[in-house]
Amino acid sequence: MRAGEDPIGPSVDQLDLFCASCGYNMRGLSGHPRTCPECGIENTIRDLLLPEPLVTKSVSTLESLPTTCVVGTCTTCLGMALAALAIFNKAPTIATIWVSILATISGAGLSFFSTNAFARSCNHAANWRSLLISFHLVFLAGVATIAAFACALYLSSLLGFAGLLCLSPAVVILIVGSRIIYDQHKKLQTKLRGLQRHSAIKLARKHLERRHR
Repeated sequence: MRAGEDPIGPSVDQLDLFCASCGYNMRGLSGHPRTCPECGIENTIRDLLLPEPLVTKSVSTLESLPTTCVVGTCTTCLGMALAALAIFNKAPTIATIWVSILATISGAGLSFFSTNAFARSCNHAANWRSLLISFHLVFLAGVATIAAFACALYLSSLLGFAGLLCLSPAVVILIVGSRIIYDQHKKLQTKLRGLQRHSAIKLARKHLERRHR
């Protein structure tokens, strides 16, 4: 075996191996042991490979769960809105009633289970609730921006030539709102990556502690 060659094989370089000290993803790095470029701690290949499947699964799950939770919340709100329409309608159809019930129950269940899964995946980090709420707020801001733009377009169509004056503020609302939402989403993604590292560190340390007992 040549100097610097991994004993596990070259394919290990393409795995998501997280530093047990700081959670840095050392994918693509070589050498045995692996020296973390973030904190300088040396990690043996076997210590890194031990928790790799579980850590990778947990980190990838964290990326999708906020979206799943938002979808569940939106489905619940849609079901409740349909239920309200059915109540105030003098002659609600059976289909409307069933759709509202199914949407409310399935949306609430999806939101509940995805929220719990998110909390478990990030090991109940201190800011997991605020981060999940922020994802919902960014989504609502996007819906509000689109609704405001649609209303401005509708008014402009009603007012004819004078309605063209509504197009300028509508375009401004769409551009400014989209930019703000984009910036906030990037900040949330940065915070989510912090949670991923926190989760990776905890899971890796737990497995290493069990191994060395």
